[in-house]
Amino acid sequence: MSAIISLVLTLTGNGDSGLFFSAWMQAWGTAFWVALPSIFIATPIARRVSSLLISTRVTIQNRLRARKS
Repeated sequence: MSAIISLVLTLTGNGDSGLFFSAWMQAWGTAFWVALPSIFIATPIARRVSSLLISTRVTIQNRLRARKS
């Protein structure tokens, strides 16, 4: 993912210059080292939030079923 994003940003920022490959590799290196720790920080947070949303939805559904009974 970091390679694709850095590729697109390098193309849009620099165009197809003679130094494109070098600029892309430099951008990819930076993007990778920013993305790697971000994954370790964002993944547990995203899991907790999605778990809370799912459990809240299940709780609401259970309450609605209980009212119908």
